[in-house]
Amino acid sequence: MGLILGIRKLGVMGAICCLSGSLTFSLAQAEIYKWKDASGRWQFSDKAPETKATVTRIGDKGTPEPAPAAEPGTVDAERDLLTRLTAQYKPATTIEKVTLAVVGVESALGQGSGFFISDTGYIVTNRHVVRPEADGNSEKIKIAQAENEKILSERRRELDAERNELRAYAKKIAEYKADIDSRGDGQSKKLALDDYSAHQRQYAARLSQLESYQASYDEVAEQHRRELADYNFKSSLAGAAKRFKIYLKDDTQLQANLILVSSEHDLALLKVDGYRTPVLPTGNDAAAQQGHPVFAVGSPLGMRDSVTSGIITRRQKDYLVTDARILPGNSGGPLLNEAGEVIGVNTLKFAQTAVADGFGLAIPASVVTSAFARYLDKPAQ
Repeated sequence: MGLILGIRKLGVMGAICCLSGSLTFSLAQAEIYKWKDASGRWQFSDKAPETKATVTRIGDKGTPEPAPAAEPGTVDAERDLLTRLTAQYKPATTIEKVTLAVVGVESALGQGSGFFISDTGYIVTNRHVVRPEADGNSEKIKIAQAENEKILSERRRELDAERNELRAYAKKIAEYKADIDSRGDGQSKKLALDDYSAHQRQYAARLSQLESYQASYDEVAEQHRRELADYNFKSSLAGAAKRFKIYLKDDTQLQANLILVSSEHDLALLKVDGYRTPVLPTGNDAAAQQGHPVFAVGSPLGMRDSVTSGIITRRQKDYLVTDARILPGNSGGPLLNEAGEVIGVNTLKFAQTAVADGFGLAIPASVVTSAFARYLDKPAQ
């Protein structure tokens, strides 16, 4: 009743203002908020609620009112990757749970793998995944490019030599024709003209073949030039990149910042900010002995979220050696024991070809925790 009377009084005073032109009034309206509570029911209040839900202020054309900021140390539901991925995939085994924390890492020159080593978004991967110009494969590519340059140079010299020979041949044919023209008519001249015509045909055939070879050479040389320019451009990008695309188990794409590149080991540390993430616990790599079962998780050949298994075949001074299949794209992914603990970071593979069976090398987990201890609040070992 009071609200209705207030409106009526405002209407009368507004009319008086219009008639007199000497008074001005403005309408002051209390702010009313609406939102859905935890059970999905609409709630209304003249005070902004203390909730993380989207709040609408009535009387302001439905403009969303920003929800109050989360308390320090808390993460809203949209950024709680652990809860979201667990609810989405409902992992029933240790390995399925592990895969929630493994990511694909994309650089300008290709893809690798990585994994969350803290619930605050720190990601371990290989140095050569984020700095591929330091990778042994990049050296092989450079060697192959140099070999291609050498072959192209040899073919170019052969083409130039043939072209010079044809110029000399054409000159001799022209001189021969001039000599024939200076002769009188007769059988010898007719035979000479037949011989001249044969030389012309031979010259034309060689010239046609040279032009065909030249066209093929130009095509191959241009393709090599484009590939070299593209590789050099991507290498320059990769060498300077500070941010990288990462892909979660459900293919969600996020941006990760480069935190540190190890100068001593094939390791790098990335971080996605503002998220609560799944995390892989680190295990005691010293307890991993020959014959112990292990699992490698990563993105082999671009197939994210893939698992292979094997055993520890032997231990080296700086590496764990496994027969679990390590394919291109597995670099930077975790090597796990049966408890789902990280005992190593997959980094290299020895085999006759990239996709053949072979032995993989993993950097021990203790090296990882030592390299990144100041970021992970873990004591160096």
